[in-house]
This record gives sequence, C-alpha cells and structure tokens, in this order.
Amino acid sequence: MDNLFKFNVKTGESDYKKYIVRSVSDETSVKHDSSLDGLKNMQKASQLPLWLRIIQMLCGLTAICLLGGVLNAFAKSIGDEPFDVMWNRFVGNGVIVMIVVGVICLAVAIALHVWERKRTKRVESSDEYKAAIDECDNVNNSSYDELGVPSDADSIDVLCFPYKLSRKGKEKNGCQFAQYIPISYKIFKQDDDLYFADVSDLIKVPLSAVTGANYVPKRVMFYGWTKDDTFNSPKYKPYKIRANNFGALFMKGYISVSLLLDGEQKEIVMPLYEQDVIEKYIPVSYAAE
Repeated sequence: MDNLFKFNVKTGESDYKKYIVRSVSDETSVKHDSSLDGLKNMQKASQLPLWLRIIQMLCGLTAICLLGGVLNAFAKSIGDEPFDVMWNRFVGNGVIVMIVVGVICLAVAIALHVWERKRTKRVESSDEYKAAIDECDNVNNSSYDELGVPSDADSIDVLCFPYKLSRKGKEKNGCQFAQYIPISYKIFKQDDDLYFADVSDLIKVPLSAVTGANYVPKRVMFYGWTKDDTFNSPKYKPYKIRANNFGALFMKGYISVSLLLDGEQKEIVMPLYEQDVIEKYIPVSYAAE
C-alpha cells in the first residue's frame, strides 16, 4: 500500500494533495517560513561547524575500533599464555601505539561533544532564542486558527515517506538515513471525517474510507524527533527506541491505518508511541502481537 503521507523531496508534491480542503493564506505562509528560518539559524549557530562534527564522528569511530579491537584481542588471549609473554607479543605488534591513538581520539570526541553541549545550552538559554520559539508558536497557532483546527485537537506524529524519482522514473527513498520522517500533525474528528492539519494545510479523510488499523510487529526506522521529551526519556522508555551512529531512530512495531480512497489502497503509518492518541479515533487491532 502507498503511504498517504509520502512526498517528493525535490518537488514537495504529496500524495494527499487532492484531500486538502483548506490552506493558509500566502501571507501566513510567508510569516511561518520567516519564523522557522530564524529559529533554524539560531539552532545552526548552536552546533559545531560541519568540519568539526566530521572530525568528532571520525574520532569516535576510530576510538571504538582501536580500543575495542585491543580489548577484544586481550580477552581472547588471556589464559592461552603467560601475561608477560602475551604483553610482549602485543607490544611488538604495535599495541601501545594503537592504545595511545585510541585514547587521543576518544578524548577529542568527548571534548567536541562537551563543547557542542555548552554551545547549545548557551544559545537555548538566550533571550533571542526564547523570542524565536515564541514567534514560531504564535505563527503556528495563527495557522491552526485559520485552518479551523479546534483548540483541543490532539497532536500526533505521522511517519511520512520521503521519496525521489530515479532516472527511470521509479520511486526510491529520498532520505539517506532512514525510511521515514516523523511530522507532527493536529488530529481531530468532525461529523464522519478525520482531519489532519499541519501549519499549511487541512487534510480530510472520511472515516468510511478506513478499512482497518493494525499493529505491525516489524522494526521501523525514522529520522528526526518532534516531541519535547527526548526519545530515551522515561516517557518513551517502554517503546525501546534506539539510535544509530547517524542519528536515525528505530523501534519495533508501528501502527498502520488502512484506507480505501477513490478505489486506491493507502495507509497512514504511525509510530507505536502514538497508540493512545490514534485509538481515540480508530480502534487498533493487536492480534499480530
């Protein structure tokens, strides 16, 4: 089934385009882009320059490979020969150099991480950053009012599929780090329709088009985090979300809402941590557990 919330990363064209029933004005759209750009610029200023982030990653990987390799070699050799003989053999093979290089790389990676944390805290505690956050919130609230989103609407993450077209016109993943990108939507129900709203558009999905909602016990990988609490905070700990070295997140299980729209089968994919929200609107089957 095609993901209803898939979009072309180059053109911005989305599958749900024909189900949009209302959009914000051009003026509101410009305000939103401007406030978002200001916030992104401040967040970018809190990060290390790209070349330092590359050095941090390379140093971290080098330290893991060298020190991990040395420890693994020691562990395998212990008991096979006297320690002094084993140590002399390792020294002869350059283990001292490997340990020194590994420790230096580890120290550099840790120092850069600490420096970046300090930069981030300094920016996030500034009055300018707080003003930028408030400006984004105000513009977002104005957008929701313009779209007719109720003030008590729930927020929900939808796993959107970014794609791009190959030279032969075939769709392929448009994100190099993960299959999905989570985007936060407002969700609410009116009459017999389910609505999803971002800060630009209001999307209507007839509840009569829903053919089922199921828990899928497969690993899902996504890039990005929209919640205020971190993915490894106590609130999200039960979902066992993990991160890899590239910042992509993965967890076992997701919710798939199946749709039949205009004779076409579609699905809306949601992370498992949104189960309480979606169940307010659609019953979810967990028979696959």
